[in-house]
Amino acid sequence: MNAALLSLVASTLVVCGGVSVLPEFWARQPLQPSTTATSLTAPGPEDLVLVQVGEDRWFMNGDPINRQRLGELLDASAPALTARYLPSRSLSSGQVARSLRWLEGHGLRVEMPPSTP
Repeated sequence: MNAALLSLVASTLVVCGGVSVLPEFWARQPLQPSTTATSLTAPGPEDLVLVQVGEDRWFMNGDPINRQRLGELLDASAPALTARYLPSRSLSSGQVARSLRWLEGHGLRVEMPPSTP
């Protein structure tokens, strides 16, 4: 009887664990390749995302780029370009403010996502 009870408990745990994973498994969608261009030379207003992770460490549309090269690309882009700016939480508010002024100085309109706790 002891072995039967142990088998029943083990089977119940396996079934419950499998059932609890199913919703997450079904919710996953296959990754679709991006249809937007990832060229750094001509960023479009609809696909420009800037992430700052350090004073001179930036990512533009997922590609690493330094501050100087980013400034050159922004100066060469269309006027009044709009971008989503995502600063790292490790940056101070002063660093973020300086970066915002720097981006706006290059003719960029910046949109920031709402902050989350």
